Amino acid sequence: MADNIFAADPRGFEVECADERFRRIQNKHPETARFLTKAIIREAIEKPQHRTIYSSPSNPNRHIYYGKRYPKFEIKVVVDFNSKLGTIVTFHACSRRPPEERMIWPITNQ
Repeated sequence: MADNIFAADPRGFEVECADERFRRIQNKHPETARFLTKAIIREAIEKPQHRTIYSSPSNPNRHIYYGKRYPKFEIKVVVDFNSKLGTIVTFHACSRRPPEERMIWPITNQ
């Protein structure tokens, strides 16, 4: 049986990624394939950096999680949501965060 990723983010939203999809994403980013494990991707979703979640500027249903930091980059996981169920779209190493990403969680009073 395939070892799919199942995780819940800090809001309780569920995220999944089929094993086949995980391998396809890894193949698109061979520079990170040796260290971006399913456990690291799961941790980025369950415990994002600073417990903060962002949304894509081009698609509000696409949520962004930043995970483990390395000296020159951090892990970025992008998830498409349909209600409270999400599917991983991609993950990769990211050296800088785009300034147009909008923080969506936690919700702060301004």
